[in-house]
Amino acid sequence: MTSFRDSAATRVMYVVASNANPFWPTGAALGDVKNASPLGRFDADDTSTAASSTVPAGSVFQLGSNRKAVIHRIFVASGTATSTIQLVSAQDTAEVLTPAYSAATTGTVYDFSPGFIVQGGFAVIMGTANSTVHIVYSILEN
Repeated sequence: MTSFRDSAATRVMYVVASNANPFWPTGAALGDVKNASPLGRFDADDTSTAASSTVPAGSVFQLGSNRKAVIHRIFVASGTATSTIQLVSAQDTAEVLTPAYSAATTGTVYDFSPGFIVQGGFAVIMGTANSTVHIVYSILEN
């Protein structure tokens, strides 16, 4: 049996821009220092992005970290026609975790309560058009 401790409270990842490369959550709180020089802080995006085969150094889900994500829900805060959102695993070979959900309608909620566990974390792929989407997740560590 594997036991887990909740290393953090429920978090929200904000994704706005469409991008062919995945966005990975940083796990940082809004306003946390991102880089010292020049001073940068995590803003509402709270993401790192890189080519789909590379988990960026700023991601909270590094390969081999023993962290797991629990995905609770996806909320479309501001939708755009034809926009989609899809979750993939943050592994050497990204596996598709969800279908490409529509992010076209503001107020849409995709609820996975109580949540599903993703071994090794997740990344987000936004398709073709910008929408503001919130991904509600928790982090588990063993």
